[in-house]
Amino acid sequence: MQSAAAPSLALLIEGVSRRLGGFELLREVNLTLGAGEVLCLVGPSGCGKSSLLRVIAGVDAADTGRILMGGRELAGPSVFVEPEQRGIGMMFQDYALFPHLTVAENLAFGLAALPRGAARARVEQVLARIGIAALAGRYPHSLSGGEQQRVALARALAPEPAVLLMDEPFSNLDRDLRARLRAETLAQLRAHDTAAIIVTHDPEEALSTGDRLAVMRAGRIVQQGPARQVYDHPADAFAATFLGPCTEVAGRVRDGRIATPLGPVPAPDGVPEGAAVVVMLRPEAIALGRDPAGVVARVREVAFVGAAETLNLAVEGLEQPVQARVPPGTAAIDERVRLSILPGRAMIFRSS
Repeated sequence: MQSAAAPSLALLIEGVSRRLGGFELLREVNLTLGAGEVLCLVGPSGCGKSSLLRVIAGVDAADTGRILMGGRELAGPSVFVEPEQRGIGMMFQDYALFPHLTVAENLAFGLAALPRGAARARVEQVLARIGIAALAGRYPHSLSGGEQQRVALARALAPEPAVLLMDEPFSNLDRDLRARLRAETLAQLRAHDTAAIIVTHDPEEALSTGDRLAVMRAGRIVQQGPARQVYDHPADAFAATFLGPCTEVAGRVRDGRIATPLGPVPAPDGVPEGAAVVVMLRPEAIALGRDPAGVVARVREVAFVGAAETLNLAVEGLEQPVQARVPPGTAAIDERVRLSILPGRAMIFRSS
């Protein structure tokens, strides 16, 4: 882990835990955020994502651990910096715009520490940069969902926070608008060189957003790293299945290999002889072809998903259908095909 004083580190979270009554919301959370980095925090509902943002922002206090921003301790055993003194911005899922204030007044609300002229200039600058100057005199109720999202982003960026926390900022938008505003938001964060944590429960959004992602489960960070690395090399079976559909096949290590109904798989280093394992296969790990050594399967379902089709394949010896992703028109329902596992694509974990 980098030193707290490292200039490239915007945020350092060490051993943060929080309880509410008898429930443990956060358990020994360790997380880093680089300067100017955008990190996507992903996990199922109720896993502690929003609780972690509230602790970082100072809205709630941690029971243990510490939080440092740029080397400055914000929270610890004997330190607690109030939210308004942290230099951390927060953007909420429902945008939380003040309904009785105009767009310009919403932006100016967090700039009370600036002289009036400087605050007005900052508001005009941010409105222009995000392309919403024409909305300055309008009230939130008259704005579309996309316009409200842009205003909320502008308000969060106006105080020039060192770190911006965004809680499900795109979840209220339809698919096309969500993708467009996500790209616009990332561009604005880059332009401001603002480090940010974006919370989502959508694996597809997490994989396509930001520089790095962190997977959270039951109050813990189970893995963090570049999206491709976490997707291809998940730390455990939960991370594997949460980030994408998987076929699970039980097996046991014999002579350095794992026998499965889909064919043998090399056992990873460090897994002892006789160990029970689960082999997990993403749809893209399954190859279809005419190889006579391949396993015979029957096509049960074909789902067209645009540039590809997802096949559900019945294989003798497996109760669960095997999913494969193939070009459209590759196979039809009830057709017999041969499948094999692409080398190096199986994910293998010790059985619990």
